[in-house]
Amino acid sequence: MLNICATSLADCLFRNYPIDEKQKPVYIYGFQLCLSSAAAMISIFLLSCLLGNISSSFTFSAPFVSIRLFSGGYHAKTYGRCFIISSAVFLSCFSLANVIYEYNLDFVCPVMICLSLCVIVILTPIKHKNHPLSDATYHKNKKISRVLAFSESLCILVMHFFSIAPSLTSMASVTLTAVAVMMIVPKCLERG
Repeated sequence: MLNICATSLADCLFRNYPIDEKQKPVYIYGFQLCLSSAAAMISIFLLSCLLGNISSSFTFSAPFVSIRLFSGGYHAKTYGRCFIISSAVFLSCFSLANVIYEYNLDFVCPVMICLSLCVIVILTPIKHKNHPLSDATYHKNKKISRVLAFSESLCILVMHFFSIAPSLTSMASVTLTAVAVMMIVPKCLERG
């Protein structure tokens, strides 16, 4: 289904714009990525609506997508699995954040943030054998992901210590931890 939609979009683009036909697979792949990412984001938004907490989708998506875009990490082998894993990670983060908030366990947030930041800084970016990076891109992604991780961690810590939106702070802390875990998983899989 995803491939059919991506191919249709690429065909439409090629009919209306003079683009080299040899580039068509690249455009199809790009459309597949965009459609898959959009489906995952819509799913997360709908889940947050069903859970009665729309802000959690934004609190999850902002750090999760922005850092992972440059840091890399675990990637599912199919778009369907990616969709399921993204939704499952969101639901896990939402559940854990609610436990932290409801039971006043927010003292774990700074620990989670600091440990996650260390993991991200040390491991970023994760090299993927199917998507090799040039040295220049590797170093650029390393800088960007570190800056994003530092700035987002600092914002979450400030929110925590000044008790600004504690439920969102819990969600952001857990999400940062999920990013770190998604970076550790491929390292463990390549050793196993």
